[in-house]
Amino acid sequence: MLPICWTLEKEGINSLASFYGQANSNAETVVSPVVNGQALVHQYEGYKVYVMKYRNEWETKQNTAIILGEQKLKGLKTQKDTLTPLLSKRKIIRIDNEIKLLEKDIEHLNKTKKFTLEIMLETWMGSEYSIRHPDMTHVLCLAALIPPSTAEVERSFSLRKLISTRLRNRLSPENLSHCMRICKFHRELSDEDFNLIMMRWLDADETKSKSRKVSSRLHTK
Repeated sequence: MLPICWTLEKEGINSLASFYGQANSNAETVVSPVVNGQALVHQYEGYKVYVMKYRNEWETKQNTAIILGEQKLKGLKTQKDTLTPLLSKRKIIRIDNEIKLLEKDIEHLNKTKKFTLEIMLETWMGSEYSIRHPDMTHVLCLAALIPPSTAEVERSFSLRKLISTRLRNRLSPENLSHCMRICKFHRELSDEDFNLIMMRWLDADETKSKSRKVSSRLHTK
């Protein structure tokens, strides 16, 4: 049985076709339909066939690779245990490295042996189905953008609260957005990096008030 997030009942796909297949308008703008609703309903049948086919093929391929890897790993360990006195140190090190790499490969195969939504999207985008079913592909891309929980949003609110303090409550939305991006995507920046960024910011123009504010802020620390 397929995960519920992969397959939809007839009412579900009709609901998506109705929502994304109609133009939305208000007093100022008109938004064109995202997909062709009728085409989406027909393309969904092809999507179900694809998922059923490639899910079985993927899991069979991964399970076979795991079995072969475990057999090879067992053979390497047996070879090391029985032939250690006869092998040179270099060959023993080579066998140990092969064992470590094989163990990592088997661990990765065990993690990816189930045909998850991420794997399905990757294989779908690389197949001819994505071209033959453009509306279904568009809906799948939209589904991939939906966050699984509100944790990311909550972290963003917490980060904003740390940046927009009482002393920095007059930050413009643009500058606040820049600060949040720096904190979120460049956490590895050191104090020296921040000082360099600050000096470049000060050198960007000759505003005296900017220099005084920074200078007074540094002296109060």
